[in-house]
Amino acid sequence: MKYIFLLVKRMSRRNLYKFLFESLVEMKSIENLRVLNIGAGGPVQGIIESSLYKKVTSIDIDSNRKPDIVMDVTNLEFNDNSFDLVIMMEVLEHVKEPKKALSEIYRVLGHNGKLIMSTPFILGIHDEPYDYYRFTKYGLEYLLSDFNIEIQETNDFAHTILVLIGRLMKSKLRRDKIVSLIIFLPLLLVYPMVFIVSKIVTSSHITTGYFVKAKKN
Repeated sequence: MKYIFLLVKRMSRRNLYKFLFESLVEMKSIENLRVLNIGAGGPVQGIIESSLYKKVTSIDIDSNRKPDIVMDVTNLEFNDNSFDLVIMMEVLEHVKEPKKALSEIYRVLGHNGKLIMSTPFILGIHDEPYDYYRFTKYGLEYLLSDFNIEIQETNDFAHTILVLIGRLMKSKLRRDKIVSLIIFLPLLLVYPMVFIVSKIVTSSHITTGYFVKAKKN
C-alpha cells in the first residue's frame, strides 16, 4: 500500500514540478532577480533555488517549516516593489483571506513583476484544520483581476482519478485504504485506455487544480 501511494503521489506532483521548473527557466537570465517563496521548505524550495542558482527569500506562518522569516501573507512586512517574482505553490487554499493576500503580493511586486502559483480544485481536505477553500478558474480570475493572468489545468481527468485514489490511500481510516486498493488494482488494467481517452476528450471541469502565471499591470 505504501509503495502504491508513493507512486500515485509522484505522478500527481509531476506536472506541478514541471510547471514550476519551466516557469522559472523563463526568468533564469534576469540579473539581480528578487524572489519571494511563500510556503517554505520541501521540494518546491529546492526546485526554485536549483533552477535560479540564487538565494530565495522564504516566508511561512509556520516556524516548523523553517522559513527565512515567519510572516503572514496577508500582512507582508516588505516595502512596495520589493520583488520581481513571487512563488506560491499549493498555499492559497490555506489562507483565510485570499483576496487580501493577493493584494499584498501585488503591492510587493515591482513593475512587470510576476506571480507563479498553483492551487487545488478537486482534492480532499488536507492539512486540517487549515484547509479553507477550493477555487474554480472563474474564482481565480476574480481574485487576480488586478493582474494579467494565464490559467491552465493541473491534470486531465485520468490523473485526477489517480490523485483522488491516492488521497484515499493516505486516509487514517482502514476502510478508506481498503476501498482505494479495491479501486486502484482494476484501474491499473484499464488505465492506458483511460489515459488515451483523456487526451482526446478534454474537459476543463475535471482537474485536481490550476496553475497560474500572473503579471503585475
